[in-house]
Amino acid sequence: MSPDDSDRQGNTLKPSGGNIPTVPQGATRHAHATDEQDIPPDTAPSGRETTGHRNTRKNSKRGRKKQHPRNKANWMPNPWGRYPLASQLKKFLEATNEYYAPITQLERNRKAYRIATKIVELGAKPNVKEWSKQDILKWKAYVDAKLDNATRVKYWRFLREFLSYHDMDFLRKMIDKKEIKMPQVPPKEIKSLQEHTIWDIHQATLDMEGWEGDLARFVTLAYPFTGMRPSELRTQKLSDVNLDNWTLTVSNPKGGDTYGRKRTIAIPPLIRQPFLDYLEARRKYLLSKECDPNSIDALIPYKARNGMGFYYDAKWRAFKRALQKHVGIPFRWKDYRSSFCQIAIDKGMDAKAVSKMMGHSTTMTTELFYGRIKDSPAIAEMNRVFSEPKSGNQQKSQPAEK
Repeated sequence: MSPDDSDRQGNTLKPSGGNIPTVPQGATRHAHATDEQDIPPDTAPSGRETTGHRNTRKNSKRGRKKQHPRNKANWMPNPWGRYPLASQLKKFLEATNEYYAPITQLERNRKAYRIATKIVELGAKPNVKEWSKQDILKWKAYVDAKLDNATRVKYWRFLREFLSYHDMDFLRKMIDKKEIKMPQVPPKEIKSLQEHTIWDIHQATLDMEGWEGDLARFVTLAYPFTGMRPSELRTQKLSDVNLDNWTLTVSNPKGGDTYGRKRTIAIPPLIRQPFLDYLEARRKYLLSKECDPNSIDALIPYKARNGMGFYYDAKWRAFKRALQKHVGIPFRWKDYRSSFCQIAIDKGMDAKAVSKMMGHSTTMTTELFYGRIKDSPAIAEMNRVFSEPKSGNQQKSQPAEK
C-alpha cells in the first residue's frame, strides 16, 4: 500500500497493523516487545505475559501445585519411606534369614509377602505400625475358611514372629486374654512304604542295564535302610564313608552351616554287599568317562557340562521319575525315610536310637512326623511288663469267704 492510498472520504489509510498501539514520539522500544507488539515500557506487563499468551496452568485448578506434607505444621518424616510395609518386611527378613538355610529363606520370603499382601487386601493399612485387632480378626476369618490346619499353624507362627519383631504385641495380648484361639498342630498322617513294597521296587530294578541300573539298585536299598534324607544321599561324599567299621558321616545334613549337625550312621549288614557292588560299578563308570575314581569325591557322581560332580536337584528328580516309570510303583524319595523309621520301630529298635540315626534332636519329631508305635506292639509290650509280679510279697487275691 502506498502513502497516497485513501478511502472514499479522502482520508489517508495507515499501513497494516493499525490495531497495534504506536510508540509515542520520544519513547524507547520495550525489551520484550515483538515486531507485531510495540508497547511503551511504562504500560508493558512484566514476565511471560509480554508474549500475549495466557498462563492456563497457573490459572487452572488442575495445574495448581499441591502443598508438600513437609510444609505443614508438626510434620514428621516417615522412617519407612514411600512403601512402609515392603521396607518393614525386608528389614525383618534380613535380620532373621541368617538363621535359616538358603532354600528355607526363599520359602520365608514367599510366605512373608503372601501374608502381608493378603492382610492389606482385607482392609489393613500398608504399615504394620497401624495394624489393629480388627485387621487380625479379618485375617483369621480368611485363613480359617481357605487354608488347612497345618498351613494355618505355620502362617500364624510366622505372623507372630513378624509382629513381635516390630514391637506390635497386641496379638500376644489377644491370645493371653482368650480373645483369639490359635490352631494346634494336628497329628500328621505318616506316609510310609511297607517292607514288601520296598523289596518289590528293588526287585524291579534288577533288569535295568548300564549305570542307571547300578544306581537304581543302590538307592532303592540305601534310602530305606539308612534313613538319610533325599538331599543327604544325593550330596554324600565318598571321603565320609568308612568301610572299616561300616559307618557313614552325613556330609551335608539339613540346616547346612546354620543349625545342621553332622551325624554318623551305620551301614547295616543287610546292604553291605550291595554297597560294595555299587562302589565297583561306580569305579568302572568313572573310568569309562576318563575320570580318576579317587579324584571324584561324590558318592553318586553326575557328569555335567562343567565336569563330574554331584547330581543337581532337578536331575535327581528326573532320575526318580524314570525309575518310578520303570518299576510301575508310585513312591517318593521322602517315603523311604519314614519307612526306615517305621520299620525300625516295628522291629523293636529303641525310639531314642532311631531319632539319633535320623538326626532329630528329640524323639517328639521322630514320633510326630515319621514313625509311631503301633497298637499291637504296644499291647504286647504292656502284657509282657505286667505279666508277673516282681516281688514275692504280692500274692494273688482270693475271693472273700462267705
